[in-house]
Amino acid sequence: MQASTPLFTALLALGFSRGDRIGGARLFGVLVGFLGVVLLVGAQPSGDVLSALAVLLTAACYAGAALFAGRRLAGAPPIVTSLGTLAIATLTMLPFGIAQLPDHLPSWKAIGSVVALGSLGLSVAYLLYFGLIAGAGASYAVLVTYLVPALALGYGALFLGEQITASAVVGLLLILVGVALGTGTLRQPRRAPVGETP
Repeated sequence: MQASTPLFTALLALGFSRGDRIGGARLFGVLVGFLGVVLLVGAQPSGDVLSALAVLLTAACYAGAALFAGRRLAGAPPIVTSLGTLAIATLTMLPFGIAQLPDHLPSWKAIGSVVALGSLGLSVAYLLYFGLIAGAGASYAVLVTYLVPALALGYGALFLGEQITASAVVGLLLILVGVALGTGTLRQPRRAPVGETP
């Protein structure tokens, strides 16, 4: 559901960011990629609707933040933007963390996991992400969220022994095609006018 961010970006760009509006093959690519996400995730017959709506809200916020960063923070170095983002997030969540302190010190594995996820999964990833926004624009950068379910599929099969279904493989292929169309990697060659040699 987090991978619906490119769709929200396309919708929000219609009203807030002309430079990030997409159409034609790129919009088709966004829709194809989202269809791939739907196939990859599969129909969920049961689950918490409120939680699902909360995840969709985060995707919409993610899209809005990307458009804002691309428009207002394009001149700022990615390290400044990512450091500021993580610092504000840390200060915002600190009271909630303090209110839920564990009774005992977590294991070294738990602490190491948090440090690894924070240093690689957030810090380095945010540097790359804000660099993409500054260089290519928000509508391109948010396409990376399509890779989240694909990576989850691979990690689930590799580390948890989860089964990879045919619909998941088709979904993964659609995601890759969608990203390729959405970024302009796949595009039809331009036809040369009559009388002009290519």
